[in-house]
Amino acid sequence: MLAMALHRRVVWLPLIAILVSVGATSGCTAGAALQRRSNALEFLYPQGKQAEPPRDVVLQVPLRVGLAFAPAEYVAGDHSMVLSGEQKQKLLTRVADAFTSNRSVRRIESLPPQYLEPRGGFVSVDRLARAFDLDVIALVSYDQFMYSDTDRLRSLAYWTLIGVHLVKAEKNQTRTLMDVVVYDIRSRTLLFRAAGESVVNGRASPVGLTAERRAQSNQGFSQAVDGLITNLKTSFDEFSKQAASGTVRGPGTPAIRIMRTPEAQVASAGGAGALGFLDVLIVSMLGAAAWRRAHS
Repeated sequence: MLAMALHRRVVWLPLIAILVSVGATSGCTAGAALQRRSNALEFLYPQGKQAEPPRDVVLQVPLRVGLAFAPAEYVAGDHSMVLSGEQKQKLLTRVADAFTSNRSVRRIESLPPQYLEPRGGFVSVDRLARAFDLDVIALVSYDQFMYSDTDRLRSLAYWTLIGVHLVKAEKNQTRTLMDVVVYDIRSRTLLFRAAGESVVNGRASPVGLTAERRAQSNQGFSQAVDGLITNLKTSFDEFSKQAASGTVRGPGTPAIRIMRTPEAQVASAGGAGALGFLDVLIVSMLGAAAWRRAHS
């Protein structure tokens, strides 16, 4: 049901983008507004693609994770401001580095953007999974509006997994939203998501406008990644709690089963210090099984 709902929302996304673009540019001087975005849902569920219903999940921990930006699909304004592959890799590296000490993650592969075909869907994801031996894919979307003269503009619309997010527009601002969705590749099931947002205020001037925009854009992405990392850790912890009860996102969602690889068993038996996600999850599942046996 979730996949079908997502697919229906994606169908409306191009129309929403057009309406927002028209509103952003009407009444403004040429080049005053710029929008660029990439969207994971458009990539996974391109228009006309039948969405598969999510299935039960079997995860082998520690996880092998692929991390990538969803292919960019939309740019309005100055095309020289497109987010470069080098910029994307730097941002992905920051996200990956935040999880290097997590014992439930075996490795994170930061995938170059050219490895994902626009609107390639899970066919493209499956190809990457075979090439890099991945269990999970984390796809990053972004939506950035930059505007320097928006007297007639009243609101802007960000597209997120949970719908359209409206914000009030102000002069000389760069607004950035970054969103990550984490899917189990085999079952096509959404495990969890997180977002980060930033607002950077600046000044509008015809002199040096491009340089000013670049600086604001970079600052906006940097701040949004900070929020994304914080919220991603929170979402991961919440997913851990739900997984310990045997479901992905609570009652009514796909069931989940955790299997430990040999190296995970060694790490769990021989490690000292604070318990990580792996230890808490295994202990919780064993405790739940013992309780059920005692009360059966």
